[in-house]
Amino acid sequence: MPDNDEPHDDLRRILALRGFPGIDSLGLPEVTLIASNMVERYLPAGTIVVRANTRPSLVHFVLRGRIDSTSVNGVELAFGPRSIFGVLTGLSGELANSDAVAGVDTWTLALTNADIDELLDEHFTLVRGVARTLAAGIVARLTRLPISHLAQNFAPSPAVVPEHELGLAERILVLRSQQIGIGPKRIQALASIAREAEELRLAQGTTVWRHGDAADASLVILDGRLRVERADGQSLTVSPVQLVGGLEALGSASRWYDLVCETDARVLRIERRQILDVLEDHTQVAREMVGGLARTLDRLLDVDIGQADARPSWSSP
Repeated sequence: MPDNDEPHDDLRRILALRGFPGIDSLGLPEVTLIASNMVERYLPAGTIVVRANTRPSLVHFVLRGRIDSTSVNGVELAFGPRSIFGVLTGLSGELANSDAVAGVDTWTLALTNADIDELLDEHFTLVRGVARTLAAGIVARLTRLPISHLAQNFAPSPAVVPEHELGLAERILVLRSQQIGIGPKRIQALASIAREAEELRLAQGTTVWRHGDAADASLVILDGRLRVERADGQSLTVSPVQLVGGLEALGSASRWYDLVCETDARVLRIERRQILDVLEDHTQVAREMVGGLARTLDRLLDVDIGQADARPSWSSP
């Protein structure tokens, strides 16, 4: 990691970083950590920033100028001032879709992917902040897309759920079948969540939450059917064994749809606190979750919604 000789350099970088979307949601300690490891870069016009099918070695926070690239669906992208280039590929380990070039003389604050890896390994508060920002970004994107894209997160599960109240081993088996951001081989982490989860029975017609409610937990549906209802009239039925509400809970976002029981239902309720406790205790699990969130957001950003600002300024090529 670089050693900065002048304290005022760190302060200048902190002030600059606070103006970047996505970074502004992190706390001051996390922003300070990032700033202390950054270096200033000058990229003359025409500089190749990254080659296609390679992983960028640097994440660039553009101060002046522009980095040009192309999305996976052929949309031309321009990363101008207050844009972050390479962050999602850096976090996910994915390869760049295309060459990226400095379109004009460009100045950036740069952070190496090696430093990002080290910072995330050593500072859980940063992991938590990044996960929250990514999850909130996914929610913001889903609210602008047809509800069918939300349905893609509700893939059918082969798990068979017993009718009786679940024991610990049965809960683990159910959680292994779900995309809760924790891999199926991470048994200790899943067991920690399984022990703390609360099994609930909900009556037909129950409104579990409403649009705008604070999101502090997710639900794994064990039995019955629940209906997602958006304010624009679009709806979706979710059934066993599916996870609902996890993204907005992790992102500390408000609920962006009503959730109503179509039938009597049985669910496992997992509080956000329980997920964060597990991530803090299992560093590699936390890193895997951040990578998965980054890949999900990157995929959603490549979905055409017919608007010029389809990708937020902190996204990757």
